[in-house]
Amino acid sequence: MDASECPPTFGVSPSLVQGIIAGGRRALVRSIEGAEDRSSDGADAVKKKKVGKRDVVVGIAACGLTPFVHGALIQARKIGAATLFVTCAPETRKHLPAQIIINPVVGPEVVTGSPG
Repeated sequence: MDASECPPTFGVSPSLVQGIIAGGRRALVRSIEGAEDRSSDGADAVKKKKVGKRDVVVGIAACGLTPFVHGALIQARKIGAATLFVTCAPETRKHLPAQIIINPVVGPEVVTGSPG
């Protein structure tokens, strides 16, 4: 959602910063359970956006384990794009498929997990 604020805030083209979410645009307003569980969907999203060597792909996953995000970053690296991962899980640091990792220690979440 923050990507949508870049054009009015910074005066950049909407194609410069693009958001991708597991489950597609519909997932912005309605939960699509399980969409984040398929790494192949993350890789496909990167391919669909035609990410290239001059691009940067930023993955965001609080737990650091989300397969969709991992798949997107792994595909981006295969293409030669720069990769960055933002997470709050220091224990996953060694296993993150990104060149740059932003991993602040923020303490436990007030609300955690999903039911079921």
